[in-house]
Amino acid sequence: PFCNLLFIVNFNMPALKSLLALLMVMVIVSHASNCTNNVRVDGYSCYPGYCAADGPKKPPPTCGPELAEEKLGGDTPQERVDNAKTWCDTNSSCNGFAIDFDFPVTLFFSTKNISAAAQPNEQWNAFWKGPPQPLPPGPTPSPSPSPWQPFLPKGPCAHDEDCSLNGVCNSSGVCNCFASWKGTRYRKKFAVCQQDDVSLYVILTSALKFKFAGHNCQYLALGPVNSSSFGGYGVTPNISSWGGSIYTEKLPSNNTLYHLYVTEETDGKGLASWITNSQIIHAVSSTPDGPYTKRDVVSTPPTTNPQILYDASSKTFLLFHIRGAGSFQLFTSNSTNGPWIPTPFGLGGCNNPTAAFHPNGTLYVMCHDSQFSLYAFNPKQGMPAWKAKPNAPIPTLMVGHNRNVPGNCEDPFIYLDRFARFHVLAHCYTCYWYPAPQRPSGEQDRQASGSCLPGSSYCSGHGFSYTGEAGNWTWIGGGDAPYGFTANNSDGSVRSFSTRERPWGLLGGEHGDDFIALINGVSPPQPIYAKFIKGRDWTYTNIQRVEHDPVDRS
Repeated sequence: PFCNLLFIVNFNMPALKSLLALLMVMVIVSHASNCTNNVRVDGYSCYPGYCAADGPKKPPPTCGPELAEEKLGGDTPQERVDNAKTWCDTNSSCNGFAIDFDFPVTLFFSTKNISAAAQPNEQWNAFWKGPPQPLPPGPTPSPSPSPWQPFLPKGPCAHDEDCSLNGVCNSSGVCNCFASWKGTRYRKKFAVCQQDDVSLYVILTSALKFKFAGHNCQYLALGPVNSSSFGGYGVTPNISSWGGSIYTEKLPSNNTLYHLYVTEETDGKGLASWITNSQIIHAVSSTPDGPYTKRDVVSTPPTTNPQILYDASSKTFLLFHIRGAGSFQLFTSNSTNGPWIPTPFGLGGCNNPTAAFHPNGTLYVMCHDSQFSLYAFNPKQGMPAWKAKPNAPIPTLMVGHNRNVPGNCEDPFIYLDRFARFHVLAHCYTCYWYPAPQRPSGEQDRQASGSCLPGSSYCSGHGFSYTGEAGNWTWIGGGDAPYGFTANNSDGSVRSFSTRERPWGLLGGEHGDDFIALINGVSPPQPIYAKFIKGRDWTYTNIQRVEHDPVDRS
């Protein structure tokens, strides 16, 4: 009654230590086991040792005892299946096996009665010798050559949210990712239950049903960084730059010119002097990842963090940015070359603004505050949206369901995909200085705690929503973070960043929502937390191309 059991393993089984290492769940009860009844446990497999008294009584199993557990190895799921088939074919008592690709152990069974042995389950893949047999309610097996018949579980997605809204969940339960995204990952959800007559059990509950967890299509398919341009801007000439955004111009010659609007530090200063020495400059390149050549100064100090956006309805370029330490300002122009005119806007204290147009003409502006507030500006007759007054702010990053990304989040970049669904990339960081065995002491945010070593440090997060409304947002990060602290160079070497912030995406492709390149403000590797230490505070703008799947399967 205490737990609707799905899967149970006795501690005396030889393979439990490996299972415990993966599950990281233990419950030790001092009472000796007096379990004598073997009953079928709901799952793909039958297990001996489950006490009838521990739950609702069930008839004795027809499947018989588990035949064997073997750690056969295999670098891919298919190799593990092939190895298991070979093992089973060479053992006359074996008639089937079950594999969970997160577990190193394959379970073998002598039963020929799949109806008695197998129950619907979304994690274990079961295979049984012989012709197909009547199955319990659940997934339908796919045809396969005799003598092996797979009993296939449901795929890792049930809806598009499982695909991070970076793709669509097809009818087979598989995510078809947009061209610039990749990733398939799931984790078991499990709980621990205990009874006095159980010596040691690891129990997975049917309430959680072995659901696929994590998200798919969660990683940007980042390509190599152009080694010749060393990132994009801030190296040649040798000057500190930070972040940046790009407008793509199609020239009459059918060539493309890329316009970069980026923060540049004046007077040879580094990022430590950003409040007083930052200015916005305009640079151009014939390729999205540079190198970029400075063309003109858009705005003198103190202005920083520019995000360019074009309003097709009014044929106006909008340059959102901040002045000084966080005062919002909007520039407008009819040309990429200016002049840039300070323009009244309906928001005052909006720090690090980011903006995108909805297909219906509504302008959405997000501010970096404690909840990543989102404001909607609706166009009116004869007046563009950016001249309207905003609606009430919408909180998008909140404690709970909307705030399950680790670390502290800042620097949002908002865009809408081909289905007008909302996305935000952000600098969600768990450390300030990578790599480092411990985070630096001092005035750092308390949320950025722990080590800054590979595998335990993150610098990005992704929020997404069908509607953009409050309570409709999901945020992912940590192991599902869209990018990390390193990048591959085109010459085969690996580039590490002490910090990687200010994300912005150059979008394009057939649907206008595929990432062409990812832009960040970065610090090179440093032995200390150097971003704000004068003399060590050199930073630059890294621009990394995103590779595309040649077939957009969405």
